[in-house]
Amino acid sequence: MKFSYINTICLLICISYVNPQYHVLQNSIGSVTKCLLKFTTTREESKTYFDNPDKTSHNFKCFLKCMVEEEGFFQNGSPVAELVFETHKTNKYLAATSEELLEVIERCHALVGDDDCDTVFKISRCFDDIVYGKVHHT
Repeated sequence: MKFSYINTICLLICISYVNPQYHVLQNSIGSVTKCLLKFTTTREESKTYFDNPDKTSHNFKCFLKCMVEEEGFFQNGSPVAELVFETHKTNKYLAATSEELLEVIERCHALVGDDDCDTVFKISRCFDDIVYGKVHHT
């Protein structure tokens, strides 16, 4: 079923960026459901986000924005750096010190897109590429 596949993909996004700590996964499930109802995404859109991010649809970018807003990481058109830091600083999969993490957050949060959906997408990709890229490629 398409919904189950997309739900699984979105949970992976939540785990890798929004909420890397599993004890908060239950809240993320509610966020995924709410955002899927607002921004119906397809299997192809999810796959594109991971396989060819430069071709990510605007709809999927807005889905991501919805997710980070629901989780409190993006409010009033701006990222909430303190929450991102507090959530990620104890992540055992993070290949960065606290100082490096703060640097990455500052660098990535300075990115601005064409609209809020694109801004969230750019910040998300920057963060994933710099911080989690070290883990995924080792």
